[in-house]
Amino acid sequence: LEVKGFEVRCAATTTWTRPSWRNPEFVACSKIKRDSCGRATVVVKDLDPDRGYYIEVRACSDAGVGVWCRVHDSAVSTSIDSQAPPAPELVSNSSTTLTFSFAALNDSRITGYEVRYSEGWVARWGRASAPQRFSSDASTVRLTSERRWVVTIHGLRSGTAHALQVRGITRTGSATKWSNMSEAMTTLADDAADAVSVTSFPRANGAVAASSSSKVADQSGNETLEELSERLKSLLAFVCSYAVSGVELPSVRVKPIAEKAPEVLADLTSPQVQVLEAVMRQEDEELWLTKLPDFLIHQAPARCSTFFLRELW
Repeated sequence: LEVKGFEVRCAATTTWTRPSWRNPEFVACSKIKRDSCGRATVVVKDLDPDRGYYIEVRACSDAGVGVWCRVHDSAVSTSIDSQAPPAPELVSNSSTTLTFSFAALNDSRITGYEVRYSEGWVARWGRASAPQRFSSDASTVRLTSERRWVVTIHGLRSGTAHALQVRGITRTGSATKWSNMSEAMTTLADDAADAVSVTSFPRANGAVAASSSSKVADQSGNETLEELSERLKSLLAFVCSYAVSGVELPSVRVKPIAEKAPEVLADLTSPQVQVLEAVMRQEDEELWLTKLPDFLIHQAPARCSTFFLRELW
């Protein structure tokens, strides 16, 4: 039995009547295109933006037609009339996680985002994964003052290159177009599973900031408060070095303190001399390095230092 082609039909979603199906459109096998993974792709045209549709397909042969098969368990939404987000940029990686950032879209309809990734195969990228949806209140998401989303995805294959894409999601479930693929982001090999690698970024003065990795405690181990305190101090010192020196991502630049301070002082109504005198009266900087870890330690549930350190970072 030779399949000659397929019929495709669609119907807009509705909550009060049965779907009103459009006339089926026949697509011959010779006209069907295939993606890089060999999957057949068919374009359904003349749909409304930001609306959900049921899509069904059935095979056709000389003997007749098959039964209708729904493409997805739930409705598929068309994209909204909005630009796609910028491509994600790598922030840090471990053996099974990638942390990336991207600039949020200036669109009030967007309430969250989805991310998908493709693994690097020989000379090409593999099939995209199922989308993972996240919102601003998720535990793996951080929002910066520059309206950038910093997101961590878990459960990735170690020692593997990944290309990520993101898209915006509305409250009704509609989506923007997918962003361009990111540059390759590679997870660490298994032998580096207890390290967290931080991407190197050029400093404002042209020098390159050295990448860093920090050991993370085994979650099943018994870690004392003193050991956790030392880890927190090390992590805070690393973060503060970046805060002082500045960080430059491909699309966002955080100015170093030496460059930002004069701008802040210029905006103050008090004379700079008074500001400097007030700063000199502050307690020794070592004090906060001791008190802050102590405060953070008492906020952490028992036996969760690995999770806590990752969330702190």
